[in-house]
Amino acid sequence: MAQTDWNFIGTGSWAIIEASPSGAGNYAMRLIANMHMLWNGNSNIGNTEIVAWARANYVDSSRRGYICFILRSQSLTDLDNAYLVQIVPLSADVVRVQAGYWVNGEWTLLAYEDISLTIKDWRQYRVRIKDYTIQIEYYDGANWVLLFMVNDPDGNFASGAAGIACRGPESNYSWADFDEVQIGEETA
Repeated sequence: MAQTDWNFIGTGSWAIIEASPSGAGNYAMRLIANMHMLWNGNSNIGNTEIVAWARANYVDSSRRGYICFILRSQSLTDLDNAYLVQIVPLSADVVRVQAGYWVNGEWTLLAYEDISLTIKDWRQYRVRIKDYTIQIEYYDGANWVLLFMVNDPDGNFASGAAGIACRGPESNYSWADFDEVQIGEETA
């Protein structure tokens, strides 16, 4: 996917860095502070799947980046109406995996779970939404491991755009790196 395939939204910034789970000489995308990227390839995806390598920074609670996945955004220019899955570092080796949605700019948290996971390590994540069930997994080298699953009982959005984001305190220490991002119809 080229840069023109993405709609950049937010107050943060982004950079191309020479660091990748594939090894030296390869590049990844670093999103800094509150920067969101929505994929322009299809703004009307229903059952969505995002697969991406990601990692984030953790120094302390005021200097940390959240890995975020955006599902069924109703706009390519804002996130006022969308599902959001976040991996929020609570410490160097514990994260909070949470899912919720924005309706007219108001946040509703569906559920969360605290999990032992090192945020600074590259991991391949898979986030899916089918009907109104959201699930997030990571690949352990042999299998997909379920981290979290939740259902939206209100069924807010039937389809929309998908993307990735970094959220966190407004600081250059709040970053998340992404590589090999794939967005499309949910496959299983």
